[in-house]
Amino acid sequence: MISRDYQMRRWENVGDAHLTGFELSYRHDLPFLPAWLEKMQAWVNYTHLAVGGSNTEEFVGFTPDVLSVGLNYIRPRFALRLNGAYQGETKVSLDYNPDTSARLRYPPETYTYLGDYTKYGMTAEYAVSKRFVLFTNWDNVFAKDRYYYRRGPDTPDNIAKSRRYVNPSTIMMGVKGRF
Repeated sequence: MISRDYQMRRWENVGDAHLTGFELSYRHDLPFLPAWLEKMQAWVNYTHLAVGGSNTEEFVGFTPDVLSVGLNYIRPRFALRLNGAYQGETKVSLDYNPDTSARLRYPPETYTYLGDYTKYGMTAEYAVSKRFVLFTNWDNVFAKDRYYYRRGPDTPDNIAKSRRYVNPSTIMMGVKGRF
């Protein structure tokens, strides 16, 4: 049986909201290291976005700050990549809706946010031959959980956390081949 208790939403960019921002990226070899580390390379990338206009409070779903950093060590048969990524707090959704029962639970200007987050990862590859490569990917090395927050204009910090998303560390190992 199909339930008739549903809502359909369509998102449109109306009004005069606009995004401005910048991106910085830098990559550099590290030739001052000992000879066995001469292929080491460091990189960083940062993006900052800001929303402007008269209806900025309604603008949701973008991350204002993202930072990625890493070290690459590349040799003819071996590659190791270490990386870290930071994502700033993201406004996910407006929880107050005057047309539903949500207006009774949440005051106007109550939003859900995905909290800021940092994770680290590693990728390693070893070429046994030209056609056969062993690899390992380790994502979210420290298994840091993510949190969603619900905040309105008068929400105390001690009750803002609304749910936790368990984000496990994952390791993938495998073989790549060309045949």
